[in-house]
Amino acid sequence: MAAGLQVFDPSGALVLDETTKVGRALDLFQTGTSDGSYIYAGVVHNKIYATIVDGGAYSPSIAVDGNKISWVFPSAKVNTTILLFEI
Repeated sequence: MAAGLQVFDPSGALVLDETTKVGRALDLFQTGTSDGSYIYAGVVHNKIYATIVDGGAYSPSIAVDGNKISWVFPSAKVNTTILLFEI
């Protein structure tokens, strides 16, 4: 008999099972109002991704290189929240 976790949506379609990759939040931090970078010092099992949670039209562009996340603001600079996660 097979065993494992399966999750279905209301129409019966499979949404998640033991073969589904699920993301894991690693950190949430503020950029301040200057260009800069942040090094995530925690344990990472997969590639790190970063996304902007808030900041509006003046959000910085972000880049991830290993465990280092860098950001550069356009002309206007606003405090922005960045979420790091791995999949």
